[in-house]
Amino acid sequence: MERDFSSKRLEQDLVEEAIEYYSIRFKDLPIGFVKVNHKSNLPNLPKEEGSELEKIYVLPEYKGMGIGKFVIIEITEIVKKRTKEILFFCVIDANLDAIAFYEKLGFSFHSKTRLDIPYFKEELKGMDRMFKEMKK
Repeated sequence: MERDFSSKRLEQDLVEEAIEYYSIRFKDLPIGFVKVNHKSNLPNLPKEEGSELEKIYVLPEYKGMGIGKFVIIEITEIVKKRTKEILFFCVIDANLDAIAFYEKLGFSFHSKTRLDIPYFKEELKGMDRMFKEMKK
């Protein structure tokens, strides 16, 4: 929590030109948020060519309403406007429903990685990197 959500971390992110936060709203209620980093660290890709969807959170009671799909499509358009070649993110490899959802939206498997977070459940540390090429 301290590493990703502390006041200091958020302040650093908000002044970083390559990082953008978006609020997800439904009927004027804040129901989630998105964080995009436009300096990619996808292996074998220079930082200026990709954007990473670092975080996407939607309150559980709003899942299954098409909001996630809408948000991913909107973020894809933002990344295209920045003339990036790739949008990518990591998803827990045991979350097969999420992986299937992203595949339906045109994302493909790139590689595996692991979370390095102490006290996190071991079975949730495996991550799949997924990506989508931005068509010009």
